[in-house]
Amino acid sequence: MNWEQQIKDHIKEKALSYYVYHGSTRTDDIDKLAEYDMVITTYSMVHIDVNRKGRKGKEFPLAHLEFFRIVLDEAHIIREQSTLQSQAVCLLPAQRRWAVTGTPIQNRLEDFGALTKFLRLTPA
Repeated sequence: MNWEQQIKDHIKEKALSYYVYHGSTRTDDIDKLAEYDMVITTYSMVHIDVNRKGRKGKEFPLAHLEFFRIVLDEAHIIREQSTLQSQAVCLLPAQRRWAVTGTPIQNRLEDFGALTKFLRLTPA
């Protein structure tokens, strides 16, 4: 809800189209989702779509869309690479990837590893 409110507060009306992909009434239509400038969802929804644990007989659009950019807000949520949510967001196809977090990496170096995996950074 915070992102939806931020769009309403800071973006000129109708300058950016967005879809909140959440709940039982979310669309299964990949083409419909592709029409939006932005898709707002949760880590849980990505996990459900990518890991194919959603509604039987339905498409899982997030797993099949080619995103231009994925922005992970509260990216520290994926710090544990063994979780299904972390694995799912890393599998999403995108040309660009951003990870935003205000939580410092202070517990384990592996926490940083999860973010670099999502960003698809490799040693030079």
